[in-house]
Amino acid sequence: MSLRILVVDDDQTTRLLIADLVRHEIPGATVTCAGDGEEALQRVAKEHPALLILNIMMPGKTGVEVLAEVRAARNRVPVILTSGYVTETELVERGTLRDTHVLFLRKPFRIAELAEAVRKCLRPRRRTRGASRWRVWRPGR
Repeated sequence: MSLRILVVDDDQTTRLLIADLVRHEIPGATVTCAGDGEEALQRVAKEHPALLILNIMMPGKTGVEVLAEVRAARNRVPVILTSGYVTETELVERGTLRDTHVLFLRKPFRIAELAEAVRKCLRPRRRTRGASRWRVWRPGR
């Protein structure tokens, strides 16, 4: 079974660049994309991704609204939030970053920053027969 990662951004170029980087960082991962919050929620419910990379500022449902709905469904998938407009301070004030399964990257971010965040959320594990090479990040590990 392949590790599933969902990339959500309304900008197609950004979405495809992030997806390509993730495929490079996590060989063998199944990376799917969504262009808006509604599509993201449908894919999360259907695909059960191990990681969600989610842009905040999108038409329709924002990334913060998508995150709230995912959490309301008791889904603790690690999330990397991205934004070129919202700051980390604003997210802290809103309480969004109290969720210990959420990381924030301010756009424009360097490729190395995204790669590090992905690796933090999906840490390599020792190879065992039949087991995934990656494990999902949880606080305190």
